[in-house]
Amino acid sequence: MQNKFEMVVFDMAGTTVNENNLVYKTLRNAINNAGFEFSLEEVLAEGAGKEKKTGYPLSTFELCRNQ
Repeated sequence: MQNKFEMVVFDMAGTTVNENNLVYKTLRNAINNAGFEFSLEEVLAEGAGKEKKTGYPLSTFELCRNQ
């Protein structure tokens, strides 16, 4: 059986290194480049400091789909 992954993220930022929110700035840029308008503060509110096992909260993606 072969698995197909479109993207894998290994997030050590903030845990092992102080990267000045580079991960979240990059995520914001990717979302905004897809045609949405999210501030860094909105991205941080949804993702920063949260358990990452399940990824970003569904509400972020639902918001993108509904715009």
